Amino acid sequence: PDWNWSETFAGQAELLRYANAAADAMDVRRLYRFQTRVTAAHYQEDENLWKVTLDGQEQLTCRFLISATGPLNASRMPDIKGIDSFKGEAFHSSRWPLNEDGTAASIDFSGKRVGIIGTGATGVQIIPIAAETAEEFFVFQRSPNWCTPLGNQPLSAEQMALIRKRYPTLLEYIKTTETAFPYHRDKRKAVDVPKEERDAFFDDLYNQPGYGIWLSGFRDTLLNRESNQFLCDFIADKIRERVKDPAVAEKLIPRDHPFGAKRVPMETDYYETYNKPSVHLVDIREAPIVEITPDGIRTSDGSYELDVIIYATGFDAVTGSLDRIDIRGKGGRKLKDEWVDGPSTYLGLQARGYPNFFTLVG
Repeated sequence: PDWNWSETFAGQAELLRYANAAADAMDVRRLYRFQTRVTAAHYQEDENLWKVTLDGQEQLTCRFLISATGPLNASRMPDIKGIDSFKGEAFHSSRWPLNEDGTAASIDFSGKRVGIIGTGATGVQIIPIAAETAEEFFVFQRSPNWCTPLGNQPLSAEQMALIRKRYPTLLEYIKTTETAFPYHRDKRKAVDVPKEERDAFFDDLYNQPGYGIWLSGFRDTLLNRESNQFLCDFIADKIRERVKDPAVAEKLIPRDHPFGAKRVPMETDYYETYNKPSVHLVDIREAPIVEITPDGIRTSDGSYELDVIIYATGFDAVTGSLDRIDIRGKGGRKLKDEWVDGPSTYLGLQARGYPNFFTLVG
């Protein structure tokens, strides 16, 4: 409660400082085993206990086993020929090089030719920052996403004091929402609202910080194709306004999914980045990547010499971290096999046949 946030949406360095301060305040480090990987967890039916195996082959037992491995922890690398042959620097976005204190290593790419594969939520955040210093920056995009402004801004001491004062009210309000975000949907249907009024409403949401345009729009936006198309057309026009090259703008407009059907990446100057002469959009749906070479990336229509490759290729989400642990319940049943078609749980917390095993998505 005493923490003073510097901006509306904190960056990695500030979040790390907060996590360290919270750990110190609660004195929880003594309960942790750092640099330790769990390789297996087997339920012992005769004892009603879980036997947990660590990477050093040490085994522990417990009555209750709680998984808090995180929904976005198991990074996913693309299956591309020659991926290990690249002579330059290459890493997945979630494995960004770190300093000894855990902060991100320099993001100064001065004098370097940088390529990034992926334009999802992570890529959209990295691209504007990396492109500020890179000598040449190549964005390898397969599918564009509907992106909207994050609206981040500094917080003054007075604003922070007001937020802290309103904590109880904010928490109670969030309990009344459908999404656990501070938004309620408009009670009107987009199809019932005149275009001029509808676009004015969209414009107001577009300029609000956070997920407002996704989670507090018209009540039929995610249910009615026509209403959703109104919003798609509005955001497509915003992209065309912000990107100077019409051909590039059209490549950045999604054609394969409605707005909100996928996670909506929040961006800061993402579209304006493509106006830089040093930034190049490579459409790998039209010209797929053939292989990673020692010198860069080769697509079906050309080669790109690079010094750095960033893989913003996402995660094996939600179940990926658990799939990498040999978890077995009653009768030796493997959780990975049970969830081959997706997780099946009670309230997202427990799975049939795995007593006293609790899963947290977070």
